[in-house]
Amino acid sequence: MKISNPVLTGFHADPSMIRVGDTYYIANSTFEWFPGVRLHESKDLVHWNILPSPLSRCSQLDMRGNPSSGGIWAPDLSYADGRFWLIYTDVKVVNGAFKDCTNYLVTAEDIHGPWSEPIRINGVGFDASLFHDDDGRKYLVQQTWDFREYHHQFDGITLTEFDVDTMKLKPETARTIWDGTSVKITEGPHLYKKDGWYYLFAAEGGTVYEHQESVARSRTLDECSFEVMPNGPFIGNFDTPDTYLQKQGHGALVDTPSGEWYYA
Repeated sequence: MKISNPVLTGFHADPSMIRVGDTYYIANSTFEWFPGVRLHESKDLVHWNILPSPLSRCSQLDMRGNPSSGGIWAPDLSYADGRFWLIYTDVKVVNGAFKDCTNYLVTAEDIHGPWSEPIRINGVGFDASLFHDDDGRKYLVQQTWDFREYHHQFDGITLTEFDVDTMKLKPETARTIWDGTSVKITEGPHLYKKDGWYYLFAAEGGTVYEHQESVARSRTLDECSFEVMPNGPFIGNFDTPDTYLQKQGHGALVDTPSGEWYYA
């Protein structure tokens, strides 16, 4: 397969990529500009067609008054139990010690819609994603924001079990599974499971030249059980200033039916 980058030209930040059968989907954030989340589909990872936005009405997303660089941050698209799941964060306050943000969930049986009315998940941190474990349990994975003085604002990656029967989180299950590396500003988490290992991909370093993607793994989802990959980061260009692609961070993995892996 020959891929000519970029596969999506222009403004397509924070990709979340999945495969359902023989079709690939990418969700991207558009921040304070509508539609908030943009979707594309492809059969070959090379040619991509735009799809209707999953957030098409004000009851799902009302960004009136959102500041510059606010709005939707790092949406997460997944597929399980015969339907698509979309987690998205609406950020109302960008600067200062506090981040006024709310994480929502919408679902649809068809990627073209109709998409459900939103369920408010929580207002703790941002860049949330939904992990569907192979035992049927689901977990919200998210960056945790700490506004306390003398604490780093990026307080690791938190995992909380999500109850499908009530469509609510189980707050008593919340725990920090990874503190991140010394680079800090750990955000945009995506969790995968392969060959008995849980792999956590997360952006670090902030949306500047130090931006990078780090990977940690664990045999369990226990508190602070994830260990960072040796010789990391997974991807980053801080030490290669002449490379045309810079500030790489948020990303996602997808596998092909033949067992190949690609990263957006």
